[in-house]
Amino acid sequence: MRLRERWAPRIGGPPATLLRAARILRQARPLQAKVNGRRRSLWLLIAGNGVLRSGGIAPVRRHDLADGLLDMRVAHAGRCAHSRLPAAAWVGRLT
Repeated sequence: MRLRERWAPRIGGPPATLLRAARILRQARPLQAKVNGRRRSLWLLIAGNGVLRSGGIAPVRRHDLADGLLDMRVAHAGRCAHSRLPAAAWVGRLT
């Protein structure tokens, strides 16, 4: 988040989010999680209170924090994950 907060005023929030994601994918390794008894490799796991509505490149707005819903964003590791995640974010397909 520090990288995004530093760059957002200069280049805007969505491009700063992509810059942060690119750095994470370049430097990090996938985390191992057990989901429904199966091991999974994940690049990203985000859990947030209230559903985030996408406005293009990144999820940018919560309409209601009291909607009783948990928003989960998962990016699975695997074949071509380094290019799939930024490409999906760029075209607004992170769902």
